[in-house]
Amino acid sequence: MTLLRFGRFDEILELDNPPDGGIQRGFWDFARGYAFLRHDDPNRAKFYLEKVKLAAETTSGSFRGHSAADLLGVVAGILEGEIHRHHDENEEAVEVLEAVIEIEDGLRYDEPEPLNFSARHWLGDLLLEMERYEEAEAVFEAALEDHPMNGWSLFGLEAALRAQDRSAEADRVNKMFQEAWARSDTWIAAAIF
Repeated sequence: MTLLRFGRFDEILELDNPPDGGIQRGFWDFARGYAFLRHDDPNRAKFYLEKVKLAAETTSGSFRGHSAADLLGVVAGILEGEIHRHHDENEEAVEVLEAVIEIEDGLRYDEPEPLNFSARHWLGDLLLEMERYEEAEAVFEAALEDHPMNGWSLFGLEAALRAQDRSAEADRVNKMFQEAWARSDTWIAAAIF
């Protein structure tokens, strides 16, 4: 999942030792599907989406108290939303991602969290692309309520503010981003890879 979060899609596709099953295999399939989508292969992405959806429906296990249905439902929804986005079906993508956020919001508090990202990052990034800047701002602010000083959320919030010509606020958020991201060796160009 870390490789996915930092856009290392070639490395994901080079991996050849999948987990045997369960939630971890669902995460593996999600990462592969997402990597194929980022390599402009939506058909293979859909193949892996179906595998993740099936695992979400049939896996009875849990990961640190979080059900397979919930965790795999979140990642399946992110992948499904991005496949819609790839096909310029943005309204469908918004609907899917909003539903995913409801699942994500229902996950109980856990440290560390079972997923190292928030579906809000994908929704916010999509809303920016759709020029729905106020909505994107609200999505990134909600993400920051859950995870203050999260660099991905700050980056998206700054973009939403700049798109609304709110430079002073965007500059303040940029300073927060620079502080949050100061030790990173990976620079980002969006709230998602």
